[in-house]
Amino acid sequence: MKYVLIAEDTVERRYMYGGIDNIDGGCALFLKHNYFINRKTRKFIYEYTINGKYKQISNLLTKRTIRKQIINKLKYIGKNEKIVFIILSRVYETLGKELVSALKSYFPNSKYCAYFTDLQKNFSINLETYRKDFDALFTFDKAEAEKFSLNYALEPFTYHDVEKKEPNYDITFVGSVKKGGDRLKELLDAYAKFKAHGLKCDFRIINVPEEKQRYKEEIVYNQYLQFDELIEHVLNSKCVLEIVQDNGYSPTTRYTEACLFGRNLITNCRSIIDGTYPNDGNIYTIETLSDINYDWIKEDHPVDTKKFRTMFSMRSFIDTIEQQLNKAE
Repeated sequence: MKYVLIAEDTVERRYMYGGIDNIDGGCALFLKHNYFINRKTRKFIYEYTINGKYKQISNLLTKRTIRKQIINKLKYIGKNEKIVFIILSRVYETLGKELVSALKSYFPNSKYCAYFTDLQKNFSINLETYRKDFDALFTFDKAEAEKFSLNYALEPFTYHDVEKKEPNYDITFVGSVKKGGDRLKELLDAYAKFKAHGLKCDFRIINVPEEKQRYKEEIVYNQYLQFDELIEHVLNSKCVLEIVQDNGYSPTTRYTEACLFGRNLITNCRSIIDGTYPNDGNIYTIETLSDINYDWIKEDHPVDTKKFRTMFSMRSFIDTIEQQLNKAE
């Protein structure tokens, strides 16, 4: 069985999912932005995907990307071979029904899986449409898997060897906040508490209006980092702070990074608190900011990184998908 993963071409996607190229029969295709597909033209792709309207326009907008960046790169695979296509949901949101139709026409004996890397409320195409086009649907979030009758698959993170160095900071946070949410207040309150306890902080927060920015000389606001730069901030700190927003159940990649690279983690993630995800000695769970043990942050807490490399590997991710497909047959 061959496995082809199709994702957006970003540093983050290559970093996390690129390990599939090291699996026998595995291949990753990272799609570059198509100039002709934008906010205005996507409505035609969306209407064809949802309602069957504008088929010819949708085909014209997407066929170059599908042919050049996918079909042509898979010509080494026979048309009758069995392939498991794993299509990240953002790709389907962009290219729509035409993507799956073209692949099914070219590889009729294959299986098609969609993988959701975000919560359902953040997607425009409904699940009923996904179920028509795909053999199986998977999500990174266990609570959403149960709520929407989806399959759960732990989001992979391909491990990369990194240079060992002594951290310059005690605690770091790198992330965004959403309008109308409580996350910014929690982060700023946490920063004030860390600072009051003499901790050296590295905070970078995105999507913060100027009038809500506090500690402007110390916190870096609204400066986007590439994913590899974000990893550098994790490595340069003894502890990582994770404040989950939008009532998300599963942890963010901050959990993954801390476990893979041997850093401490302070988190309010519900699925770690209730034991759904492994909680090694490097993880300190909190219900509120008053629960934080500030001395713990500076201490060394060994973590079995080898265990987590296997847990988050692309091999484990593929095995989960394969098991579910076999169960469905």
